[in-house]
Amino acid sequence: MDKVRRFLPAVIVLTLAVLADGFQPAAASINPEPGLQETAAPAIQTGMARGQVLNSSNPEVSVDGLEVTLHAFNNEGQVLTLSAAADGSGAFAFMDIKLDPELVFLVSAAYDGVRYSSLPARAGTGETELFFQLIVYESTENTSSLSISRMHIAFDFLEEDAIRIGELWVLHNASDRTVNPANGLAVTLPDGFTGLEVDPAIEPAITVTAAGFIIDQAFLPGEDAGSLMFSYSLPYQRSLQLSRSFPLPLLGGTLMLPANRLSLHGSQITDGETISVAQTGVQTYIFPALQAGETLDLQITGAPPGTALLLPSSRESMTGGVVLLLLSAGFFWFSRKTRSDRDQQAARTGSYQDTIHQLAVLDEQFSKQALPPDEYRQQRIGVKSQAKKLYEEKHDQG
Repeated sequence: MDKVRRFLPAVIVLTLAVLADGFQPAAASINPEPGLQETAAPAIQTGMARGQVLNSSNPEVSVDGLEVTLHAFNNEGQVLTLSAAADGSGAFAFMDIKLDPELVFLVSAAYDGVRYSSLPARAGTGETELFFQLIVYESTENTSSLSISRMHIAFDFLEEDAIRIGELWVLHNASDRTVNPANGLAVTLPDGFTGLEVDPAIEPAITVTAAGFIIDQAFLPGEDAGSLMFSYSLPYQRSLQLSRSFPLPLLGGTLMLPANRLSLHGSQITDGETISVAQTGVQTYIFPALQAGETLDLQITGAPPGTALLLPSSRESMTGGVVLLLLSAGFFWFSRKTRSDRDQQAARTGSYQDTIHQLAVLDEQFSKQALPPDEYRQQRIGVKSQAKKLYEEKHDQG
């Protein structure tokens, strides 16, 4: 079975929001005011969608006959799929396509056991051709090229006798091949963990075990090979001795907990600074690189607060709301602290996918009344502006 890259529907819907400034279903017809003329909707052009399949691992390998699928989405989901075969040069084409400017298109293909997708694109008014570059890779089961480039761990309380721990892993694949482990990647959690919850985007790839879970997912080459976000609970009686070990080399990361509420100790950590997340003070700590299997040893002490301030209590909020906001804040803060001055601007702006995640977080926060309307609107305008700029830059480069 193909291991499909996750997040696709959410990215498409939010891409529509970025490019079209929101996308609403067609409204009922309304009679215009006297003296005003109705503006006719622009005609939908019939054109073609074509592109090129590129094998980035080995350009000499033929992709002749590879089935390429064209997808079209509106804000409610997928509305079109068509298939065509690539020729010996990797070229493919879909003819006589209605290039509705209100749809987002992309192409995908399954190659060597992994499904790959292009960047999304949308036809401009009057445009009659779309071009896609679809990059595929050879696959390997060898995980030696994988590492955790950044990790962020947040602590909070949902009840007095348990501590909630949220973790975000950003993976790096240093090879030129997609890593597709035959038996998945096993993640070990501390003894006594309960209430494991994972990001719904990766949930179909997760198998829970007595020791933690296994993720059955392929990891693409590059610095953003994939990410894992999950949370779990541990018993807590005013203190916790925590030892965490990881299946891959870890290049460092941050720890986050409510400021002035708890104490965190460990010989491997150094104090960071207090940052504000969703109007809450959060104390950060930095931990160093660790080898695969090496432990991060921590001691947490202090009386738990009466209510959770960082991690929400419901499953829906945990996977898409405050914990992502918190962990993302740690991600950008850690990036600014550890990258050179030359790279700091890139750390602030992030990638197009980062901005899509930020939009999802803001919308989730606002829907749960966790963000004031004025602050929500101001932040969303800024994030959407950055997302649109990054999308246009990628589209121009493609």
